Amino acid sequence: MQTLVKDTLLPPLFGDGAILQANATVNIFGHAHPYQQVKVLLAQATVSTAASEDGAWLVSVPTGKVGTSAQLHVETSDNATSTEVRFGTVILAAGQSNIEFTLAEEKHATELRSVFPTTEISCYQVASIDTEDEPAYSVPGSPAPAWHQLSARNFGPHSAIAFYAALELLRAGQRGPIGIVECYRGGTSASCWLPADELGREPTLKTTYLDAYHQAVDGVAQSIFDKENAEYDAVFKAYQQKKAAYMRAHPDLGQNVVKQKVGHTPWPPPMTPAAFFRPSGLYHTEFSKIVPFTFDSVVWYQGENDAPHPHAYGALLSSLINRWRADLQQPQLPFYVVQLPQYNDEPVDAWPLLRMAQAKATRELPNVHLVSIVDTGERHNIHPTDKRTPGTRIGDVMAKVAGYCDTPQIQRVTTEDILTDGSRRMTFCVDHTHQLHVNGRLEVQVLVQNDWHTVTATNSTVSSNKLTVGLPTNASAVRYCWDNAPVPTLYNEVGYPVSPFNVRIG
Repeated sequence: MQTLVKDTLLPPLFGDGAILQANATVNIFGHAHPYQQVKVLLAQATVSTAASEDGAWLVSVPTGKVGTSAQLHVETSDNATSTEVRFGTVILAAGQSNIEFTLAEEKHATELRSVFPTTEISCYQVASIDTEDEPAYSVPGSPAPAWHQLSARNFGPHSAIAFYAALELLRAGQRGPIGIVECYRGGTSASCWLPADELGREPTLKTTYLDAYHQAVDGVAQSIFDKENAEYDAVFKAYQQKKAAYMRAHPDLGQNVVKQKVGHTPWPPPMTPAAFFRPSGLYHTEFSKIVPFTFDSVVWYQGENDAPHPHAYGALLSSLINRWRADLQQPQLPFYVVQLPQYNDEPVDAWPLLRMAQAKATRELPNVHLVSIVDTGERHNIHPTDKRTPGTRIGDVMAKVAGYCDTPQIQRVTTEDILTDGSRRMTFCVDHTHQLHVNGRLEVQVLVQNDWHTVTATNSTVSSNKLTVGLPTNASAVRYCWDNAPVPTLYNEVGYPVSPFNVRIG
């Protein structure tokens, strides 16, 4: 669904310095008077259309070569506007807090500030709007979002993950400029980014998200919401004071240790009709404001806030990918799904199940790619500060630096003969690898008579893309790295970790 701000002939997404997808036919859109004629000029193309009954207009226009620029001019009988745009590669960076995590907070920020690379990366941040009576492109009292070419002076508030991915694309030989549209919000379920009709179409999603939301808010007086919010704010403020005092007393301790001592940030706030994390909210207030902009690809890093409902995440993620592609009018738009890193402080099996759902979506949906970062993260910090390592890997996979468009995962399993020692030999075939490596002690968990046992795979062998493991004859399932914060030991030849798996036997 496209949401346009009334009488905004050309949204700020097309403002000066905008990056448009090169060598493509892109969508240009805006708002005029109902049925008014609109003429759009871009490079050598001129296209005319009539605004709809509600004033929305949309045209498709060819763009120029990578690295070139042009004037985008839009005019009606009583209005006109012109901007300078450039043609390059446009990436949509979306999800929740770990892709929102800024360069200013990132582990290498000081180093980056002193030696910021000379490069062509520009960012456009979609305004974080909680609720709105009328559609808007910015928060009241704040300037409209705009494109910014990153430099040592202004990189701070932008996505660290997206920056390092784009930087790696350039290092891999992709020509600039690269434009990053940042559409994310910390503390959000993927259900926040889907409309109610999409959530209601799938019974599991309807029950888990829509029905639960209405049970929480329907018929509740505003005074109750105000009381709950005040109580939460008091708890949150007390926690922040306690944490700040502890950090002042122990300035050398990292976030991992601090949070173990003072506890984790109180979350979530009370659910209300105005809560930014309500189902469908950000789909309307943020995502719809960039529809149907034309992208090269999407980097989706999210899942942490869906840990309470991991069994619903497969349907949720697939619905989001399909709906966003439809809204953006790009049915084959590539998605790069970032598989969750290590983090211990969640319900047992929550993150392994989420990782499985993420991997499954990449196997079942066309042009959806997995980027596993399960070998990164911090056990007790849900916001690891090193974003250069995962961001660089994302960029490598997007650029196919090692020849792979995904990190490796199990492709198929074969059961072989019973061995003389009474064990069972199984072979796991892994895709996106030519030669597997075991770094350290390879451990798997085996299900025997409804109990899981951790065993060291002492009889394991690796040959090209195959892992062969000896297991008990009565084993009914085997899983690897099945933990919220696992320690992976199985990698392909370029250092990408094999995605965690859980396989039934027989």
